[in-house]
Amino acid sequence: MKKLFILTSIFLLATNAFAQSPEKLSYQAVIRNNTNGLVTKADIGMRISIVKGSAGGTPVYVETHVSASNANGLVSIQIGNGTPVSGNFAAIDWSAGPYFIKSESDLNGGTNYTITGTTQLLSVPYALFSKTAQNALNVNNDDTDSTNEIQVLDISNDTLKLSNGGGEIILPKQQAWGLEGNKNTVDGKHFIGTIDNNPLNFRVNDEPAGRIDTGTSNTSYGYQTLLSNSGGKQNTANGFKALYSNTTGWLNTANGYTSLFSNTSGRLNVANGVGTLNSNTIGENNTAIGAWALRFNIIGNSNTATGVQALYYTEGSWNTACGADALYSNIIASGNTAMGYYALRSNVLGDNNTAVGYLAFALGANYTNSTALGANTSITASNQVRVGNNLVSSIGGNVSWSSISDRRFKKNISDNVPGLDFITQLRPVTYYLDMDAMAKGLNTPDSLRNKEGEAVKSKKLQTGFIAQEVEETALALNYNFSGVDKPKNEGDFYGLRYAEFTVPLVKAVQELDEKNKALEKQNEELKKTLALLLKRIEAIEAKKAD
Repeated sequence: MKKLFILTSIFLLATNAFAQSPEKLSYQAVIRNNTNGLVTKADIGMRISIVKGSAGGTPVYVETHVSASNANGLVSIQIGNGTPVSGNFAAIDWSAGPYFIKSESDLNGGTNYTITGTTQLLSVPYALFSKTAQNALNVNNDDTDSTNEIQVLDISNDTLKLSNGGGEIILPKQQAWGLEGNKNTVDGKHFIGTIDNNPLNFRVNDEPAGRIDTGTSNTSYGYQTLLSNSGGKQNTANGFKALYSNTTGWLNTANGYTSLFSNTSGRLNVANGVGTLNSNTIGENNTAIGAWALRFNIIGNSNTATGVQALYYTEGSWNTACGADALYSNIIASGNTAMGYYALRSNVLGDNNTAVGYLAFALGANYTNSTALGANTSITASNQVRVGNNLVSSIGGNVSWSSISDRRFKKNISDNVPGLDFITQLRPVTYYLDMDAMAKGLNTPDSLRNKEGEAVKSKKLQTGFIAQEVEETALALNYNFSGVDKPKNEGDFYGLRYAEFTVPLVKAVQELDEKNKALEKQNEELKKTLALLLKRIEAIEAKKAD
């Protein structure tokens, strides 16, 4: 099945709630084919439906588009600017939602659409909505004319009835706070506009009246946003109960349903997305972008999470996660960096780890100071660096790897390295890799294996040693050979550092050289002896001839 992946849901083209609405919505999507590959620079046929009530509800408006995807597979259209099929976009009553966007696509640019999903509009298109409200209430924001002041006539359940003397409108309560520009309108429970006798605070929300807020320069839009503020300054809250518990925290920005909900005195936090930094109380300098990013952080500082559920459980500090579910299980660990989907996903307590790549370092809860570079790269112990997964067949560059080898950093230097005794007992072998055994040893599930690539690599003849045999040979000589990388735990495995074999090989060559020099000296002496013997024989034969 061909797929359409929504990249960015809906962007409102209007910026002022009572400005002339363009009656268009910007919509973007990334197009992928049935092998999950990007469909780039191709004409894509799309049918967009605005559906009312539920995902399976009746479309109130349908239009079609043909738009070219870019080099990244991205298609951008404006809903309301396509070819209408049914309905009238300008006539949609946004207050009567909920509404959903149903997306259908044809990767060949035609009308053979594949239904790929329905997405709910989680926030009201306020510019379009407020245009409806303005028409109903005839608001002109003139404070000198009392007939223009919006009055709250009735509140019941989740609806709100408003009037300014020139008309009435009944709206869903959480949407009604999109009306702005009306000052100190209070009905004993709700208000719209600036309050607290502080002209630097602007609020559009629903909360108990009569509260004294000593903070300044705060802005809030949404039901019970900044409800508890009592001195916090320069905060911005947008969305249902955003910064709900904030008291003295300042310079925080919360955008999204219950974002920074529990924050009390934390400062310099940025939360963008549903439930982002929801549990944060006193944590500072955190940035969360994406639904439920940094969801359970309470006191952690200086964390950055970008992606759905990135750093979801963290209580640590100085962590950076970029990618859906990156560092998801991190609890109190600090100093970790994860870039990529599921990168460092299982880490719980390990500090100072780095993972770059799709599913890099996805397993392992408590390893510390390890680095995984590349998709599906696994770590099996602390203080490891792994580059590439089990399909990688070449790692290199323009220069050789350098190891620190300064005399100033070494002590107890000794030359007790076995040469020939060690080298001559090693068993060089050829072999083929058992990819199934490797996957089992690395706990790689079948769903993440590339069987095609593994089949190719398993047929390639390899040359080397067996690590366990090398270890046995070294131990028999009482030689603690650093070329054997021993397992650090039950889940780890043997490895060999082939560069380390250079040292005993050099020693073996030196030993051979000494033996060779001794043999050469012995040979010279034998030559001299032979020459003397030949002269004596010649002398004896000469006497016999006389």
